[in-house]
Amino acid sequence: MDDSSVQWEALEQLQQWMRIPGSHLRELRRRLAACLGVFAASLVLGMIWAKPVFAFLKRIGPAADLELHAFSPWDSVQVYMQVAGILALLVTLPFLGLQLWLFARPGLTRAERRAALFYIPFGTLLLAVGILFGYLVVFRIAFFFTAGVAGNMGLEVTYGIADYFSFMSNIVVIMGLLFEMPVAAMFLTKLGILQPAHMKKVRRGAYFALVVLGVTVTPPDFISDFLLILPLLTLYEASIGCSWLVYRRKVHKETARLE
Repeated sequence: MDDSSVQWEALEQLQQWMRIPGSHLRELRRRLAACLGVFAASLVLGMIWAKPVFAFLKRIGPAADLELHAFSPWDSVQVYMQVAGILALLVTLPFLGLQLWLFARPGLTRAERRAALFYIPFGTLLLAVGILFGYLVVFRIAFFFTAGVAGNMGLEVTYGIADYFSFMSNIVVIMGLLFEMPVAAMFLTKLGILQPAHMKKVRRGAYFALVVLGVTVTPPDFISDFLLILPLLTLYEASIGCSWLVYRRKVHKETARLE
């Protein structure tokens, strides 16, 4: 199958999925509204837990050896809401995955339902791994590199609490979300919306978008950019591999059924 055929088939499948009947559209809106409600409730709970989580983050990692300063009256509010938002995101994303599975369940076979349900805990695990990787590896290396450059230049750096946590949360949240790429590729391939050949076709554009994202959320230095961009590109290639595994299994099942 050539590239043009792959693109045309993927476009037809996407168009079919976009033709959602009115009743299904109302159900989708209802499930998305439920997700927004869970996020709002989780945000309230996150605001309650933000203080102990903030105190914990100050005791570990680079912040343990820093004296953080607030340079404006809103800095503390900004950090408080950032911590609460990350906690709410951790709760909402697994619930969103469950709602998407419930929405797609009527159109799946019994075997496909069981297989698709596996993606929810798998996606939650990848989210946690991405957050830990972003904090323990990417953020720490990028922070200590920039601090080392400042030390070599004989500069005394004054760290603002808003800048520190914005730098940290940008890397952590981006890594957590992008670690969902493999499971998203598997799920969309399972539903027939995505094919590995199409992901390979748009690889250059995807690489460019990931590089721009990596440069945007990291400090303006090569090492920090490289530390974030390399995992992003690796995740995209891993997503192609995961999509290919699911697609090959689907083709084998369809071939066996026709025989």
